[in-house]
Amino acid sequence: MLAVPTLDQLAANHSLALALPPDVRRRLALDAIALAHMLAVVAGAPVAEPVGPDRAMRLEEAAPRLGIAPKTLARWCREQPKWAECVTHRSPRKILLSASRFDAALRAHVAGAEAPRRGRGAARFPLAQEHMGV
Repeated sequence: MLAVPTLDQLAANHSLALALPPDVRRRLALDAIALAHMLAVVAGAPVAEPVGPDRAMRLEEAAPRLGIAPKTLARWCREQPKWAECVTHRSPRKILLSASRFDAALRAHVAGAEAPRRGRGAARFPLAQEHMGV
C-alpha cells in the first residue's frame, strides 16, 4: 500500500507529490479544494454559489475562481483552446463566458494540475511545472 503524505508534508516538500501516481495527485488536489471551501465557509468568507442552468459570466466573476486577474483570463481565452471554448460573446470591451463550459474547464484544470507555462502566474504552480518538465 502506498503511503500518501499529508497536505502539510506536501506543502513543505513539493517533490513528494512527484512520486505519487497521477490519480492520487488529482484526489489530493480535490481534497485540498474541498478543505479550502470548508474553511472559507467556517470563516464566514463569501463562497461562490453552485451554478445552475447555463448563464453568461463576465471575466471579473470567473477570474477569481482561478486565482488570476481578469486580463490574464482574457489572454488565456485568446491563446488556450480550453478557455476559448468557454467564450460565448467577444467584443472589444467585453468577453462573456458560458458558466457551464467554464465550470467544466475549471474541473479539468484542477484535475489535471495544469499550469501556465510562462509569465508571472507560472510561479504559483511550482509542483505542476516540475511535473510538466517546464
